[in-house]
Amino acid sequence: MQINNNSHSQIINQNPAFRGKWAKSENGTPYYKTNSGAIAGSIMAIPALASWLVQKKDGSFVLETYKNLGIEIDKEAKDIIMNDAKRLAKYKYIFAAIAAACTAACGIIYDNVRNKKAKEVAESVRQHGVKSTIENNSNAALSRRGHVYYEASDGLKLGGLMGAGCGLIEGAMSAPKRPAQWLVSIIMFGLGGMLMGKITDSNSNNEVRKNV
Repeated sequence: MQINNNSHSQIINQNPAFRGKWAKSENGTPYYKTNSGAIAGSIMAIPALASWLVQKKDGSFVLETYKNLGIEIDKEAKDIIMNDAKRLAKYKYIFAAIAAACTAACGIIYDNVRNKKAKEVAESVRQHGVKSTIENNSNAALSRRGHVYYEASDGLKLGGLMGAGCGLIEGAMSAPKRPAQWLVSIIMFGLGGMLMGKITDSNSNNEVRKNV
């Protein structure tokens, strides 16, 4: 079984710009590129941006959040929140831009990693054939149309690592003098990144199956 380059070439010019698309490697080998990561990163950049913009100088947003969660805080903790609030309100636009940029960048990085591997699978098929590629690459899958494609599974690990990195940045911006609190952000963002990575894998693979 061989890749039908003619059918791929016909499809290449039929993909909407806002969706994934067929592309060619440096050797002219067709492979399917997705932008699921960029889409997910752009969507998640909105709440990342908003979470900083709601910061108020008097710390009322944070205090209200604790109250709604039923968490009692003492005077010392309240003073810390108030001091943090003043600093965060002062730099909130800068921090908001950083948070949004980091989130969007994670999506772009995911796409770059996934699409590079998709190209490698396509090149392997060209050089070694379908059977050898599928036997030697656990992420190489065969579509119902008989085309080999890269089935992404990068999201869990990659998303977790990038999420943890974003958590470190968030922790450093939120509490620069309390590095112990960074661990909470790293864990929370890391878990969130793993979840988003799995979702992005699923979206990417579903799109590829429909088009390959």
